[in-house]
Amino acid sequence: MSKFCYEKGELQVASSQCELCKYYNNGERSDVCPMDQIEDITKNVYKCPKFHMPSILDELENET
Repeated sequence: MSKFCYEKGELQVASSQCELCKYYNNGERSDVCPMDQIEDITKNVYKCPKFHMPSILDELENET
């Protein structure tokens, strides 16, 4: 079973992976940002090779 907790406030949805990365880096791009691929990444053509958000699936992969 999963649980979702939400505190009262505005819910925001990121339009690209870069927005999430900038959020976690205080509004700045990361030092490891692949600038030569930034246009395709912001268009969500493919996943940024430097951005990773941990998930439950990562934990399951490490157990096997």
